[in-house]
Formats: sequence, structure tokens, C-alpha cells
Amino acid sequence: MQYNKDSHINNVDDVIKFFRYIVDERNVNFNPDDMFEDYMSADGTNAFTPEECEIYNRLVEEAFKICDKENVGIYEIPRCGSNTIDAPRDLMKELRNALTEVKEAIAGKRKLQSADSLLDEL
Repeated sequence: MQYNKDSHINNVDDVIKFFRYIVDERNVNFNPDDMFEDYMSADGTNAFTPEECEIYNRLVEEAFKICDKENVGIYEIPRCGSNTIDAPRDLMKELRNALTEVKEAIAGKRKLQSADSLLDEL
């Protein structure tokens, strides 16, 4: 989806779609607190045109308003595919479980299939 000056964020679903567009289509490690003028490409040039920055910054402002109105944590909005972990609490749980598996393997209590399979779980 291409966003333009006529685009608006009207609901939480729009927020999710916009965030996913920025991450998946524009390949940006996106944080809603950052201004789009601050994103740089690998070669040191701006990742977005001034026009895009104006549009995207406005859409983020709209996203904050929608999330506030709907009582949804903007930082818990998934920013990529459906395999994401939606809350920091879930991430900590997954990491804790993975570390427990590694500790048990080191202690000889458990055999890991492979490091890759452990990473795939995360």
C-alpha cells in the first residue's frame, strides 16, 4: 500500500497496517517515537523524502490519537508478520524458556536438537 497526503489512520487496524508497511515494505526498524527525518539509509542518505516524512509523521500522530482513544498501547502494536510476539512480557517469557533449555543442555540434563531449532522457537 502506498500512503499519500490523502491517507489517514482511522482505527487500530489502520495503525497495524501502517506500521507493517513501514517495517515490511520500507524495511525500517520503526519506532513510533522517532521522526521520519531521522531515518537513514545504509549509504548515509535520508531513507524518506521530505514529502514522505511529512505524511508519515502525520500518520504516526494520528496513530497515537487512535490508540489513546481506543485504549490500546501503541508500543504493543505488532510491526511485522503474524509470528511476532506482541508484548514485552511474552518476549521475556520466551527468552527465559530458551535460556533454561540452554542451561539444562550445558548441565547435561537435556540434549538440544540444534542451536538453530532453539533460535527458531524465538
